[in-house]
Amino acid sequence: MKALKITAMLFILLGFVGSAFSQTVSSTTHKLKNPAHHKVHQRIRQEIRHIQMDEKSGKITAAQAQALKTKLKGVHDQQKGFYQQNRGGDLTTTQSQQLNQSLDGIAASH
Repeated sequence: MKALKITAMLFILLGFVGSAFSQTVSSTTHKLKNPAHHKVHQRIRQEIRHIQMDEKSGKITAAQAQALKTKLKGVHDQQKGFYQQNRGGDLTTTQSQQLNQSLDGIAASH
């Protein structure tokens, strides 16, 4: 009887774990509506982290970090403008290249 209860509890537990795992897998494999926007947004976030790490390590000063973050805000504002211009659609190839070139310039400056 005790073994039956333990077995039943294991099945219940495995059911919860299995359903949680399937939700995690399905949520990470969904298709993005605007993949180019997502890539640019990821690059902006990555640059922010790099700037913060460089400032913390002393590679750049606080003033330099602030100037780079201001440039990143400009790229982000430009990305938002493109999003509105495209009525919520994805970036065009030219827009994506323009934003990535700006991000390349920012990355090279620190």
